[in-house]
Amino acid sequence: MKILVIFLCLVLAFPASIFADDVPLDEVILLDVDTFDPATGAPSNADSTPSCKVYEEITDTAIISGSMVLRTSTTGEYRMQVSVTSGNGFEVGKWYTPKCTATVGGLEGRAIPSIDTFRVSAAEVTAGYSPVESFIKNSLAVRTAISFQWAMKFRNPTTGADISGASPTCTRSIDDSNSFSSTTNSASTTTSTGWSELTLSTGDMTASHYVILRCTAGAGTYETVFKVQTP
Repeated sequence: MKILVIFLCLVLAFPASIFADDVPLDEVILLDVDTFDPATGAPSNADSTPSCKVYEEITDTAIISGSMVLRTSTTGEYRMQVSVTSGNGFEVGKWYTPKCTATVGGLEGRAIPSIDTFRVSAAEVTAGYSPVESFIKNSLAVRTAISFQWAMKFRNPTTGADISGASPTCTRSIDDSNSFSSTTNSASTTTSTGWSELTLSTGDMTASHYVILRCTAGAGTYETVFKVQTP
């Protein structure tokens, strides 16, 4: 779960520590707000339940709005979960800004977030891992004396959906020469779950050099690098 921590100050306005963070589609983020007594500065519960909205880029109508929840056995500590899904209006590649407000002691305050803007990235296959994933069926240090089977995962970078039925096109370059040549063999057609396999031949590799492998399938792209050992 990505944690977006938001501090609410009702008396003094401090400069925000603003930086962007990528949030994968289908993730759940947590908006966290602390409220304080405007007279003493001590933690204090809001007069009424604080609320939050999330805006998409320059659109002035919030795509999400809701009420926060007071954390159990706390004073002035509120939270709100937001599901970053396409059903809630979130789109890959776009930026979003949460805004939260609360009233304490009759004074309304607006949140000054430590993270006030985030960008939505493609959905993760496994939480914490890149949307375009791979696993290697042999060692990362590939020996030129053997062929090498590679499995790749392709997902649409816009929708995050698995790519199926596409025929990947693969090329390789030695030592980042920027000269990419087609691999000897073709990769298998992507399955319904986005997986495809490629068998690299000894002719695709050069002993004691690095190989950059680049494959595309539909809108999905896969790229990796490995070193070839001397047999």
